[in-house]
Amino acid sequence: MNIILENFAPSTNILNLPCFMVDTFAQNQEFFGRREILDAMEAVLRPKEDLLASNEPGAINSCVLLGPGGFGKTEIAVQFVAQVREYFDAVFWIRAEDETKLDLDYRNIAIRLGLQKDGQAQDSVVTRSLVTEWLSNPRKVLNADEDRPSDRARWLLVFDNADRTEILNDYINIHGKGSILITSRDPNAGKLFWHSHPSKVVRIDKFSLHEGVEFLLHQSRQRPGPSGVDSNPCSEIVQYFDGHPLALAQIAGLIRHEYLSFTDIVRYIESPHERRRLLEHNYGIRETARGTIPEVIAIGMGKLPEESKSLLEFLCFLDPDRIQEHMLYTSELGSYHQARRPLLQSSFVRNNENKDELWMHRVDQLNVRARLDAHRTTKTLATVIGRVKYAWPVVEMRRRHTIERWPICEGLYPHVQALQSHFQEHKGTWPVEVETNMANLLQEAAWRYERGNFKSAEPMAILAKSLYYGHIDVNDLRRKHLVSMVHDVLGCIANGTNNPAGSMENNEKFLSLRSQIASGSGKNDELLAYAHNQMGCSHMMKKDYKRGGDLFSEALNIWHGLDTYRPGDATMEYANLGLAYLLQGEVDKAHDVLNKGLRERIAGHGIDDTESFRQRHPSIHGSSTILIIITHRPGRILYALGNVCAEQGHLDESEKFHQKALITFQRTIGNKYHRTADVSHKLAQHCLRRVVQQEDNRLDTALKLVDQAIEIWSVNTKAYMPEIARTTFLRAKILFAKGVQDESIANRAKAVSDYRTISRDWETEDDHITEANFDELVTFWSR
Repeated sequence: MNIILENFAPSTNILNLPCFMVDTFAQNQEFFGRREILDAMEAVLRPKEDLLASNEPGAINSCVLLGPGGFGKTEIAVQFVAQVREYFDAVFWIRAEDETKLDLDYRNIAIRLGLQKDGQAQDSVVTRSLVTEWLSNPRKVLNADEDRPSDRARWLLVFDNADRTEILNDYINIHGKGSILITSRDPNAGKLFWHSHPSKVVRIDKFSLHEGVEFLLHQSRQRPGPSGVDSNPCSEIVQYFDGHPLALAQIAGLIRHEYLSFTDIVRYIESPHERRRLLEHNYGIRETARGTIPEVIAIGMGKLPEESKSLLEFLCFLDPDRIQEHMLYTSELGSYHQARRPLLQSSFVRNNENKDELWMHRVDQLNVRARLDAHRTTKTLATVIGRVKYAWPVVEMRRRHTIERWPICEGLYPHVQALQSHFQEHKGTWPVEVETNMANLLQEAAWRYERGNFKSAEPMAILAKSLYYGHIDVNDLRRKHLVSMVHDVLGCIANGTNNPAGSMENNEKFLSLRSQIASGSGKNDELLAYAHNQMGCSHMMKKDYKRGGDLFSEALNIWHGLDTYRPGDATMEYANLGLAYLLQGEVDKAHDVLNKGLRERIAGHGIDDTESFRQRHPSIHGSSTILIIITHRPGRILYALGNVCAEQGHLDESEKFHQKALITFQRTIGNKYHRTADVSHKLAQHCLRRVVQQEDNRLDTALKLVDQAIEIWSVNTKAYMPEIARTTFLRAKILFAKGVQDESIANRAKAVSDYRTISRDWETEDDHITEANFDELVTFWSR
């Protein structure tokens, strides 16, 4: 009987410590970078000496390495274990993809530690219980009589590839001191220990441009510098792959294996056919990776439910950096969230909860798109085009220049750029409805010109025009309307870039189509009025001020004849007519029409306009009035009134109007728009005038204003060459007044040289060229 009882008594045995079950992967002797991440992990997971010397219960120290597939989570974990293993008595690497691997590795822990013999470790539940009990009370000697701090083992568990975090709960039921590292794509992995001690979540991001270049140079065994390779193509490669670690590792392997240069890779990238093969090979991939990027994407997509897969395919045609979620669902929010959950869990996407936006890596997008056949590609792309078009905030013409929709447009604009690229890449026979939707979206997105970005707006408008004309029907008023609007955009772009020929061509077509529409419908509309105004601008650019003024007057007549007219709708027409009178020498008429336009603006946009901001400004008679501004257009009248006052000799009043015009432009269209540059030039003239008149010294202010103006125009030096030349000439005068002779002489010489290039005036002597000569070069509204 005693023997039987002795068999029930716990046995005392010394465990197999130290125990390092980390032979799954070998350390990468060429591991690169990620120092900050490793340091952050060590700060959390490395055992604290004060706790080791204490009998007080300690909490689990847990850290989650979170990131998409291919970002190197496992590789970093392997490096970390090698870096800190000396601080632990036991380190266990556990494959956490599924329950089978978890059970097998827990069995191996029990055997390696000596908790069970190989033949005993058959029941996975019993084995798991033995392991978690020891981790909760990690004594070096089981069932020892004494329990001293020095007899407690320091341990680290690594759960690698724990993308299904819900299956871990039974394996981390541990109550004691220890360290746990989890690598996962699932953002919820950071909440596994919320009840005891929150995990430190370390997010693995893509490489920065500098990090990516250093990594690619290191992995491809190349050196930059005078005697080495040119790093510029290397930068292009990193930018194209957006710092994706696995992609760059594969490219480095390809370079080494096939003896390629960075320039060769850039050539592959530039070829749609060649670029697809760049990531299909497995050169440069370590065993820690789950495959090439296409293989990783295929495995991940294979685990997705159909609705999540469709959502992922939808996302891969959008700009990856800020995907607004309001575009992704129409009415059933719950269904959308259900489809989104697996994408977040697998880190195909990342969400910004504060802004309701998603982020997806562009390399993942590229590889998802590569998996789609032609039919699925065109079907998905057509759906995305329709959804973005639906999300774009379209407003009536009279509110076209209001600023309240700008933040929405700015957010959607990169998606239109992405769709433009995909649409052109997949040329073919598109249904008329899809081409019309794409053209309409491009024409709306060419709104970018309102922000002064004419370069990016013009290609969109040109493509929209070609799509519209591919299906034009002279008897279809709706299609005439669409075509007219794209001519309007192209006319505005030509106006804003000093292109008189392009302005006349497009605005003639715009007016012709609007006249046909008015004739067909039997009534005038605001677009007909607006078309007359635009045609007037074209004649003004040709210095036909009389014809321009007549067209502005006709535009006002049409506006005032509309039942829907609201005082203030014709602000731009009043401003243009005032300038037409001024340039014809009819100063009093200019004064009267501009003041009438200002009074109408105030009457139509009073203090109840809650979408606008208010500012006080001087009237022409010196009293102070509240002006409500929702667009930059009132600034046009203020600017013109400043010019009229200057012509009348009321220079102080002129300066006040120009100041108010600048404030208006700054608060609406911002500090980077060409009209802001125009009025900055005017105010610099006022500052210089005051110095000449010995009223005060504002030369530093004047210099800042001309430099700001030149910076604005420098985004398109060809289009704004006249404005830059004129302001450079003014800058030379300011520098001369400051006593900076050499720079003043150089500025004046550059301005005069540009003047001659533009005007072809080779006769006028240099000393006889004045600001008036430069004024003749610029568009009427900039004078």
